[in-house]
Amino acid sequence: MPSVNYISKSDIFFSCTTKQYQGNENTVPEHALVHVYAGSMTITHLKGTYTIHEGETVLLHRNMLARFIKHPPEGGVFQSVSILFSQSFLQKFYALNSSSATMTSEWQPLYPVKKHPLLLSLFDSLLPYYDMRIEHLPPQLVDIKLQEAMTILRTVDNGTDSILTNFAEPGKLDLEDFMLKSFMFNIPLARFAFLSGRSLATFKRDFQKIFHQNPQR
Repeated sequence: MPSVNYISKSDIFFSCTTKQYQGNENTVPEHALVHVYAGSMTITHLKGTYTIHEGETVLLHRNMLARFIKHPPEGGVFQSVSILFSQSFLQKFYALNSSSATMTSEWQPLYPVKKHPLLLSLFDSLLPYYDMRIEHLPPQLVDIKLQEAMTILRTVDNGTDSILTNFAEPGKLDLEDFMLKSFMFNIPLARFAFLSGRSLATFKRDFQKIFHQNPQR
């Protein structure tokens, strides 16, 4: 398995690899704005598969369950940047910036963001930090870049508000349907329980009732 290089700058993460790399299945912990500088990235989630090409940007929904494969360009290096918007940051942001977004009935794990010069200028401004040798950027600078990212994102595509203003935890899902779609993802049982809107004990009990075997098997 080829290695992949991650560089963390607090809530800003850079990734690069010279060979195709498949990460472990995981859940996206916070809403994440992901931009691919070079190469492409395939994301497989519960509702299908999507490929982010060079120069494209997507907004990933918090608690999204997915598998990521990174594809470098021929003879080149895959490069991407991810900006995480924590719940605490978003709550403070929207307390000061009103939103007219309405909640949509259908939950979308991945939202392609429209291309725009302002958005590209944001990601270009982050590239110099990739080469910095310090492990973390100053908190004040990170906050400035997060504020800038939110302001530009809402300016170029106000449809993102309906995702970013959703602070609800996962509701109780149809467990049979959820597990038939997600059983191939290798994550802890506790995470399956959370994503299905259940405690671990309730998840195990409901799973046994539906599939007539314990979930560990």
